[in-house]
Amino acid sequence: MPALIRNALAAALLTVSTALVVTSAPAQAVPPDDYLIVTHYYSDSSHANRVGTWWFGHCPDRDWDRLSGVRTPFSTSGMHPCP
Repeated sequence: MPALIRNALAAALLTVSTALVVTSAPAQAVPPDDYLIVTHYYSDSSHANRVGTWWFGHCPDRDWDRLSGVRTPFSTSGMHPCP
């Protein structure tokens, strides 16, 4: 019986940890002041169809941490001066 409980707990832990890894956002370094990191998300690896954009950074007039659309595993990022 203890083996059954141990296996059930291991399966539950694996399921939860997999869900956390798959749904987490990619790690991003904090950009220098007056710059934004802009990440574009695409529907697949061809990057033909953009489905989301995320702006992150600290500008003189406001702090940015905004997602428009959805996050996917297919992305490109760049650092840009504040607007």
